[in-house]
Amino acid sequence: MGQTNLTRGQALRKFYARVGVFAVLMIGVTQLPHLLKHYGWGNGPFVDKVVHFEKRQSEENFNTIFLGSSTINSHIVSPLFDSLTQADTRSFNMGAGGTVPPESFFLLQHFIGDLEPGQIKYLFAEIYPFDTLNKLKKSNNRIRYFNKWRTLNWIMSDFEEKELSEYVPVYQKHFVNQQFNVGIIQEAFNYQIKKYVYFDDYIPEASNGYLPLEDVVGVANRKLKIHEPSVFNAKKVQSDFAHKNPTPDEASPNFMQLANGIIQQGMDKDVHVIFILPPTFSTDAFEAYLNLPDAHKLDFSDSQAYPELYDASNYFDTVHLNKKGARVFTSFLADAFDDLVEDFSL
Repeated sequence: MGQTNLTRGQALRKFYARVGVFAVLMIGVTQLPHLLKHYGWGNGPFVDKVVHFEKRQSEENFNTIFLGSSTINSHIVSPLFDSLTQADTRSFNMGAGGTVPPESFFLLQHFIGDLEPGQIKYLFAEIYPFDTLNKLKKSNNRIRYFNKWRTLNWIMSDFEEKELSEYVPVYQKHFVNQQFNVGIIQEAFNYQIKKYVYFDDYIPEASNGYLPLEDVVGVANRKLKIHEPSVFNAKKVQSDFAHKNPTPDEASPNFMQLANGIIQQGMDKDVHVIFILPPTFSTDAFEAYLNLPDAHKLDFSDSQAYPELYDASNYFDTVHLNKKGARVFTSFLADAFDDLVEDFSL
């Protein structure tokens, strides 16, 4: 009888040992992707640019970053900016298509958090309203990777009631997928490969990140007929009205908390964050702009101050500038930046 009890005890201990080993293995399997992957793993173009930036940083010693959507990518010619500004800048354009809040805030937080104090002096970020999930983002890793509990709270509290039924469940679904590493393992290993294999077909090796859409998708694929400027006339009317009738009190509290948090995080790392309001006008973005500190913002949405930025001939499509327009915008940016540096002794 005693021998039987001993055998059962040994079997029980062996069972618990196996459960323990299985639990350790499962934890390892679920956590390994998080150790391997880049924080921006779901945004391939952004990660490609980060890899490119890191490969060239020791040689170029970049001290200025432009981060945002394809608007930033197609509007700012980094080498031209450096040649025009009076400040000592060596800039890199990290703009990537569709990189708007809350995704862009997530990336900004991590990018700044990874910096050494004083490594980057100026960081330009785009002001854009919270994304309502364009069709390219509804079912892929592009929403999944940054969708933490805090992000879900932002979305649920910030979207208007009419949008909740359509968009919040999508964020909720991808939040669950994020928690269980759905789609993360493959992306983690993809990132490890990208660290060692450079994609020359996406970012030219000598590039400072600027990628004109004419070169990426080709002029034949543009969505705008240059001789039909009605879209820009409508945006101009909207811009004129908003600048004459500002409504700063209607800005999203969540947006302002996040934007001001980015500014403070930058200050903690000796990075001066400057939010850019691009000419592709948005009322929500303008309301947020009005509430930002003067030393941390530049407005290019004013059609009266910048009529060239509402000229259809400077655009590749209804949102993105062509090469000629990008040079115009970059010159305006350099001038406005110089004034900001002088006014606030940056």
